[in-house]
Amino acid sequence: MNVGYFSADYGNKMFDVLPRKSALLSADAGICFETNTPLKIATSLGYNFITGNGLSGPGTLYPLFYQLTLSWNIFDHGQHNGNKKKH
Repeated sequence: MNVGYFSADYGNKMFDVLPRKSALLSADAGICFETNTPLKIATSLGYNFITGNGLSGPGTLYPLFYQLTLSWNIFDHGQHNGNKKKH
């Protein structure tokens, strides 16, 4: 479960009449792949319980969402290839 706050900037005063803020409540599940490098790849599929249609909430907040994350561990210190440092 995830909770948060959504805020959109539509970039033009013409859209100021549209809702652009909302609370977030969502659930997601996914998988994570760790490589033999500091690179980690994660993907997930989720569902927003609070959504909008442009009138009763932000129109850019859809019920289903996916996420793909590529991250690089800058604090790895050689642990990615089995060479764990001993302290």
